[in-house]
Amino acid sequence: MNNLGLIISFLIIGVGLLWFLIRAWQGKEVERRVIFVFIGLAVSVPILFSITFAEKASPIVEAVYDKIDNLPAGSRVLISYDYGPSMAPEVEPMSNAFLRHSLAKGHKVYLMGLWATGQSLAATAVDSIIKREFPEKVYGADYVNLGYKAGNQGVLNVIITDIRKMYLTDVGGIDLDSLPIMDGVKSLRNMNLLMSVGGGFPGIKEWI
Repeated sequence: MNNLGLIISFLIIGVGLLWFLIRAWQGKEVERRVIFVFIGLAVSVPILFSITFAEKASPIVEAVYDKIDNLPAGSRVLISYDYGPSMAPEVEPMSNAFLRHSLAKGHKVYLMGLWATGQSLAATAVDSIIKREFPEKVYGADYVNLGYKAGNQGVLNVIITDIRKMYLTDVGGIDLDSLPIMDGVKSLRNMNLLMSVGGGFPGIKEWI
């Protein structure tokens, strides 16, 4: 059925375009009603026959998925929200996918941002994803929002050796040492996976 619909759709489009071309070559106008009928058929046929196309993950997508999937449960995954609202429609689906996958695999998730706007975006992810889809996850034990600190790549230069030189508390002012998720975490070197989601400065380049 899918192939039949695809063939019919291509035939309609092909015949219609050929007819328009002939009419234009003859110097004749095409009535607006005919154009609307053609557009309607070209749009409705794929819908009626439920025409779909196979989706295949790119090598980069597969690599990221496999990396998260193959980590042992309880691994530490840090996600940095290095973008603003203007980039959210493009990159937020990725950060949401990383967050969901990490939580589903039982990893401990650490949220932060090198952008000031990243702090609120991470908080939104907590409310819209973690609290709704993973209500069993406990804040401070399974996930934490470290928030934003000014300094761009300077923040990374510090927390690569000692997180508490920049982050004494979480985004809500809770002492990090009182949170079980921070036990054994001294620096970024204690993380099993670091992920930066963004498209500007500071961003992925600064993390590298």
